[in-house]
Amino acid sequence: MKIMNYLSLLLIILFSTQLSAQTERFGSDRKGKWIVEQGTSAQGFISDGSSVYTIGIDAGKFLTTDLALKLKANLILGDLESTNIGAAAKYYMGGRIPLEIGGLYNTQSEDFQITASLGYAIDLASNIYFEPSFGVVTDTGFNDLVYNPKLSFTMLF
Repeated sequence: MKIMNYLSLLLIILFSTQLSAQTERFGSDRKGKWIVEQGTSAQGFISDGSSVYTIGIDAGKFLTTDLALKLKANLILGDLESTNIGAAAKYYMGGRIPLEIGGLYNTQSEDFQITASLGYAIDLASNIYFEPSFGVVTDTGFNDLVYNPKLSFTMLF
């Protein structure tokens, strides 16, 4: 029984050391770098049952190690075809969990939308992340709520 306790303790120490090393390496040198994201999402509008697919690109700059400001451009395909442009702030909580809050202007309907998403960043290389996320998009009156699962690749320069 004591051997199992020692092995468990050893595994916990090794795992926490590995996790700590990954956290220190991940995102530790982002300040001042340019961020470029390409993403795609499938959205379902709750109020009328419409569905759309979004292809977008974001570009911005890290102001601190964990905070970036971005400009956004999206092409919306499906039941409601249009384009969106906007801006967002993206904050990496703990260096790995991106929280993004922003605003979009729909050029077709001339509506302003509020966006928020939360995800998890997986490093594929020292400057490339894969970021699955889940978010919501709503109009300023919070009348239409859209769920937004998104897959994106993030590159730093």
